[in-house]
Amino acid sequence: MPVMSAKRTHTGAPVRVLVDAVAVAALPESGAARYCQALSPRLMAARSLDVLVLDRGGLSDLAAVPAATRIPFPMVQSSWSGPVDSALIQRVCDHYDIDVVLGSLWTTPLKTPLISIVQDMVAQLRDLAPMHPCDVEKDLALTYAARLLCPSEQTRDDVVSFYPERPPETVRVGHAGREEGRFEPVSQNRVEAFRQTQGLGDDYVLCLGAPCVPDPRESLATTLAAIGQIDFGPLDILCIGQVPEALREEAGVRVTFLDPGPGLDLAAAYSGAMALSFPVARAGAGLPVLDAMARGCPVITTTAGASDEIVKEAVEMVPADDPGALTAALSRLASEPCHRKGLIHRGKAWVREQDWHQTVEILIDMIHETATDPHDPEFHDEWTRLRTLQSRFL
Repeated sequence: MPVMSAKRTHTGAPVRVLVDAVAVAALPESGAARYCQALSPRLMAARSLDVLVLDRGGLSDLAAVPAATRIPFPMVQSSWSGPVDSALIQRVCDHYDIDVVLGSLWTTPLKTPLISIVQDMVAQLRDLAPMHPCDVEKDLALTYAARLLCPSEQTRDDVVSFYPERPPETVRVGHAGREEGRFEPVSQNRVEAFRQTQGLGDDYVLCLGAPCVPDPRESLATTLAAIGQIDFGPLDILCIGQVPEALREEAGVRVTFLDPGPGLDLAAAYSGAMALSFPVARAGAGLPVLDAMARGCPVITTTAGASDEIVKEAVEMVPADDPGALTAALSRLASEPCHRKGLIHRGKAWVREQDWHQTVEILIDMIHETATDPHDPEFHDEWTRLRTLQSRFL
């Protein structure tokens, strides 16, 4: 493979970057997908870069990306083979003389250097062995990538802990910023219509299951335990996302379950909630916290997640795995309107100050560093042989 990156950099030409929108296609509400959607058009504005995007299946969610910069590419299917996907990505890289690939989830070229966006390390922390081929491919991507971009210091620490052979300086942190058009409260009439449609009372607590958060049991189970201790009357719970069937059966009639999708008015769900209960031990980018605060929904979260490093006094903090503390926080929000209004005000003000500028600058630096790294033909030849062998048996 010709080492195009060094030649371009030395002649002053822009570094050519290929952004793989696999997360947008496979998990559109994930942190990795939202990073891809937010960062792609901002990277295109950088004069030192020439950015192309792998458009998997014609994605409407990439509306901010000019059509001329999109490269049609197959969607991830149930019969998807990672090694074959890698070979196809490399063919695109060779054809367009790509210097650096920016990917997430399962993205792995054969030779072109990779920067991967890491959403979280929840599976590794829970010692969950990779059973599905997709999980194996995620681990391979973390191993192959020249550099990793994490949404929080916590995720970075987790990556460094699980991959001690990786130089720590190759793992950087870039916090999420606000997304124009997404972070807007909705009218009271729209909230009332949503409540009536879903059969919810005036006061309900919002919880999120997968794919919105890493562990669908953690948030809902802790919230159920906390609300069971409240002595001023029952609260409705709205849980959006996928949860295990056993937990649905445990929850009883007080919980309304909704699946995320195009027909769900998620903005109204946030805007009408008394609070977002987000007691997760590992929260990745903490994007649900930003969503809630921007829409005037107070947030109760833990001191062990990514949220505590980014939102500070704008949320109600409780210790992880402490239903009693969560009960007290919910009770205070329900009984002290001034406290609730204060959280709403501080949350909206905090979100208005957040943007993607610093993360974009960090990522541009990572791209230039990766493009000028010494090429290791021996490693990439071995990697190509491995992936080619795998593809013959899958």
